[in-house]
Amino acid sequence: MEKDTKKEVLKVSAVLGCALLVFVLLGNGLTALVRYFFDNAILTKTFNVSCYLQILYSILAILLPFFIATFVIRKMQGRPRTDLLPLGPPKNYILFLCALGIGFMAIMISNTLTSLFVVTMKDHGFVFDGADVPIPKSASGYFWAIMADAFVPALCEEYALRGVVMGSLRKYGDSMAIGFSALLFALMHGNMTQAPFAFLLGLVIGRLVIATDSLWTGIAIHFLNNFFAVLMQIMQNHTTTVTVAATTVIAATVALVMGIISIFVLREVYHWKEREPLRNPGTTKVEKRHNRWWAEGLTVVSPPMLVSLAYLFYVLVTTVYHKGG
Repeated sequence: MEKDTKKEVLKVSAVLGCALLVFVLLGNGLTALVRYFFDNAILTKTFNVSCYLQILYSILAILLPFFIATFVIRKMQGRPRTDLLPLGPPKNYILFLCALGIGFMAIMISNTLTSLFVVTMKDHGFVFDGADVPIPKSASGYFWAIMADAFVPALCEEYALRGVVMGSLRKYGDSMAIGFSALLFALMHGNMTQAPFAFLLGLVIGRLVIATDSLWTGIAIHFLNNFFAVLMQIMQNHTTTVTVAATTVIAATVALVMGIISIFVLREVYHWKEREPLRNPGTTKVEKRHNRWWAEGLTVVSPPMLVSLAYLFYVLVTTVYHKGG
């Protein structure tokens, strides 16, 4: 990798690391401020108010720092907005629909694997902290639950992770960009119950966003996942365990069928094959692999990125407890 390219990767890494640090600082600050308002009766802790604050958190702590980072990275890399952020419609709507089918199947498979992981760890004495999800009890509550937990997070998190992070790193290699954005996606969730699932699904979403050349693919799959999670939370509090289990099995079966049909359509009917090469400056396979390693290493080496990753890993570890200790 050329010297100028190495410097550019380090600068991009520093900008992304700073955005992560701002995410951490704003997130912790907003959480502390909200707790102060509730404890001192400045705000009444109702379900709708909690949803409003969750939306504000997504916009300020996640969207804002990465939105600012967009302009800095564009200037560094000399890229137009449409190249860094594929905000246009999918390049092919058959491909988009198939991507949704594959994404739905990936949601169910990732959820199953994560559940097996959590159960296995619990069998070995480990307990994980999970996200506290309040349950709506009114029509307006259902609407704001979907907005706060499904729609707004899908927009903000996909803009940040598959947009700014993955989009800026694709210049140095698609595989590295997909993997690193998935890792940050997992760490930013801040608990071991969600992190494995977020990493697995992040890998699939990243590949499908690149395949369709549209960030809206990731937003749609992300929304589908969060909407399904909200729906299941509501069902758990208003129906029987048998009904919830039956719904889960039906949804998993539908997802598997949709995924298989989507793959068949892409390969046999639409004759689509994704063979985009890594965007590396090297010419041979050895050079491309060497350049990808450089990009991967330099992405982590910048001080802001190292600090932010260390903190996020620390937070993740503190959500894991052992019954014996």
